[in-house]
Amino acid sequence: AGQFVQVGVVIDGVRHTRCYSPACSQYRKDGRIELTIKAHPEGLVSQYLHKNAHVGLVVSLSQADGTFELPRPRPAKTLLISGGSGITPVLSMLRSLLDEGYSSDLTFLHYAYTEKDVCYRRELDAIADGHDNVRIVLAYTQQEEGGDLHGFFGTEHLDAVAPWYAEAQTF
Repeated sequence: AGQFVQVGVVIDGVRHTRCYSPACSQYRKDGRIELTIKAHPEGLVSQYLHKNAHVGLVVSLSQADGTFELPRPRPAKTLLISGGSGITPVLSMLRSLLDEGYSSDLTFLHYAYTEKDVCYRRELDAIADGHDNVRIVLAYTQQEEGGDLHGFFGTEHLDAVAPWYAEAQTF
């Protein structure tokens, strides 16, 4: 959870590789990984995948890599912070912690332009409703209504949603 994989595709006879963070729990039982790929206007690989991805498409895939990962033993308090499509590595951490039965304080602070830009919104709401120890906080940077916070990240946001942040492991 939290790491990245390299995905390679052949476009016009040339292999192109990009890094993506799986969004799924590290304990997913079916052996699959879940990637959330935003089609960037100038993104050769992301545009290709959006137009051509289908069951049976052959891609290359590396082993998970990177140092962004949950420590063992698990922290007594956890703060996850993400913005936009950067939600995927911390969502993987959240899903993995929940699959482990993590019961300590956990706050997930996610920033998006507007409520329409929040990936996995229904699942995040369900997680918040189903886990007393998990607090999901949505902050909107271009929307003045709705959400829990407005504006950009700062210590005032941390004080409002996780005043214990100095004691927590933050990702």
